[in-house]
Amino acid sequence: MPALEVKVTQKDLHHRSLCVTFTAMTKQEMEERARIGRPPLPEDQKAVTSSLRLTPARWLKLRQLGMAWLNRAIDKAKLPTE
Repeated sequence: MPALEVKVTQKDLHHRSLCVTFTAMTKQEMEERARIGRPPLPEDQKAVTSSLRLTPARWLKLRQLGMAWLNRAIDKAKLPTE
């Protein structure tokens, strides 16, 4: 069963009447719409959610510095050698 798209024109809204037009979409059109937007990231670049305990002052500072700063700081940091 094809999807239905509802179109309402500004003219319809101005005259306080409603004229609804149903347009059937083909499967190909539906698949094309699904591809609109940013492409998904590769698995190794997807961010994951975790928790971190900081004092309120440090949370404020981190929010002010921003995620870009945090990402650069982590990338620049060297791991300690044992």
